[in-house]
Amino acid sequence: MPGPAYSIGLRDHDGTTLGDLEGAQLQSVDWSVSGIGNIDFLMKQTNPRIADPQLRRHEVWLEIEGWPRPLEVPWAGPLLTAQGTPGQVEFGGQSIEYYLTKRFIDFNSLYYDGATLNPDGTVTDPPTGFPGYEQVDIAWGLVQYAQGIPLMGITLANGNKSFRVTGGTLTPSGITRLRQYLRVDHKNIMDCLSEFPTLVDYVSGDPNGLDFQILQWRDGHRTFETFYPLRGSLQRNLHLEYGRNLSDYQIKEDATNFCDRVICTGGSDGQVKVENEYHDDVTIAIYGEDLAITTDDNEMDPTELGAVARSFVQARNHVIMDPTLNAARAPVELLGVLQPGDTVPVTIVDGRYNIRAAIYRIKTIKWQVVPNYLQLTFFPMLAG
Repeated sequence: MPGPAYSIGLRDHDGTTLGDLEGAQLQSVDWSVSGIGNIDFLMKQTNPRIADPQLRRHEVWLEIEGWPRPLEVPWAGPLLTAQGTPGQVEFGGQSIEYYLTKRFIDFNSLYYDGATLNPDGTVTDPPTGFPGYEQVDIAWGLVQYAQGIPLMGITLANGNKSFRVTGGTLTPSGITRLRQYLRVDHKNIMDCLSEFPTLVDYVSGDPNGLDFQILQWRDGHRTFETFYPLRGSLQRNLHLEYGRNLSDYQIKEDATNFCDRVICTGGSDGQVKVENEYHDDVTIAIYGEDLAITTDDNEMDPTELGAVARSFVQARNHVIMDPTLNAARAPVELLGVLQPGDTVPVTIVDGRYNIRAAIYRIKTIKWQVVPNYLQLTFFPMLAG
């Protein structure tokens, strides 16, 4: 069954419309949870606009007929690669989140721990018991910093860094955190943001971080959106079953990174290195103890370090079952309705595998235009 109609448009990096690339042939496009999507399309060498697309300066906008959220552009981001052969050129791009990978904590530190930067350049320590900042505000602050927007009284405006993202809904999560992003470490902004989807409660192990996404709207504006604690919803009516609406699958099983006890080290308080650990007594009793060491750089809160350790263990205290559904048919009613972060029932009954309506959470969705299927990858843990 043929897929929905689409069009590929070109924009300048400042948002100026440069028109549709008539005749451009979409090969594939994908979307990711709290990550970066990709696009690939072909143009013939004889296309009158073949020389128009300029890498990095121009952005690609993809429109898809029947997209269920009519005010959103289904996909947008900078054009980054081109590979030409006799007869055609293959172009590639990444979604708007790509810009965050090119921004760093560069010339000013960000103190989300109650510390104060003084006019003379010295730093006053935070007051005892400072409660921290709403984590949504920290995440949005990082995106503002990435665009050269002054905040926290310490950064200077730099319009050259802007990629035109404003704050979206940004509903508070009710979770406060302490963070320092120091100039001397020059951390990457995307790496800083990517910590939040991994965070869990130290006591319960439940997710209490946030997911994020940058949305492109048809009127030209774009917004940074957060989702607490996870993006997505349960799509129980979209049951995926091998032999029915799945024509192929791949399941990777892996225990090479197994661990059930972790020590997480943080910053130093004088001569003392702050650290905390988490161990899973149940799996230790079954498998024995496998120890791993991780670090959270300058973190000084033992509870936060313990939460990082617990998250690390929860992702590795079992044999990883990492399924990829290679060929889910993609009628219009699934494309765009099924989103990264959604959870769906999956049934694969085939020899070694006896998975019956197990709930898995989607990590990435890739639309392969020919022969029109959705390729789904999942977080390698059962989501319920």
